[in-house]
Amino acid sequence: DGSFNRYDASLSLADKTDGKYYILSIPLFAEDETDRAYWYASRTYVRQLLNYNECHVALIGVGWVGENCSLVQDGFITEKVMGQLAKKGAVADVLGWILDCDGQPLNHPINDTITSFRPEILKARPVIGVAGGERKHAAIHAALRGGWLSGLITDQRTAEYLLQHNKEG
Repeated sequence: DGSFNRYDASLSLADKTDGKYYILSIPLFAEDETDRAYWYASRTYVRQLLNYNECHVALIGVGWVGENCSLVQDGFITEKVMGQLAKKGAVADVLGWILDCDGQPLNHPINDTITSFRPEILKARPVIGVAGGERKHAAIHAALRGGWLSGLITDQRTAEYLLQHNKEG
């Protein structure tokens, strides 16, 4: 809905570094694939896509999927949908894309309605994840395994977890 949430540090970072900050002011999830096509054709989306194609690096968050996660707290999905996603093996969301433990988009209708940049567009630029904390360990690991991130800004415990789990496969 265009409002900022408690996880949005990008505006503050842009202010401190004289960088630019762009908001994709469209719903995170469309009602169906036809509605998503409408949003993808909108001037807002096309303008932001042009901005993205010109950027040097993107900073994004990585969300965890589970009971009381931000997608539920912020009203994007219901607890019922969250339960369905968890049963199918969802562990992460990257710009709304619901991912399994290998960082692959989950085979679920919700990914047919996401309106953020498609994976191939997102991955065409360096993307730095900004995420940490124990509850996000599996989500960050999945995002890295799936090639969604080229780098990561995180805390020490999360870095240690990732290094240990990278050694394990």
